Amino acid sequence: MAEERIIRLKMTLGERIVFSQLYPEATNILSALLLRNIKEKVELSQKEASSIDLKILENRMTWDVAKDKATTIGFSCAEVRFLKDRISELDKQNKIQLNLLDIILKIQDVNIEANTCGDEDKKKKRR
Repeated sequence: MAEERIIRLKMTLGERIVFSQLYPEATNILSALLLRNIKEKVELSQKEASSIDLKILENRMTWDVAKDKATTIGFSCAEVRFLKDRISELDKQNKIQLNLLDIILKIQDVNIEANTCGDEDKKKKRR
């Protein structure tokens, strides 16, 4: 069995803070499992939150942008497919928020062709 390719995305802490706005309110079991894995990878630790002076005020969050360091997060092809599908849904519904645009464009730029995502069975069938 081939290992699945890990797709690495460089994300700022600010992008990780707003990332949850991509999540659906309800979904099926398989998507919920993928979503749980994604959430664990993207969530900020207490240490990261305090390092950027994250503050939660009434209906918004603020942080020191100058302290906002980027980090690389690895996603599976299935997770990226899930995110791409979710972005497509939001786009069709005209629900793309401007604060998500940078991370949405990063996700859309990822090439998840079968030949780059460790799908060995499909590769063998093509030969």
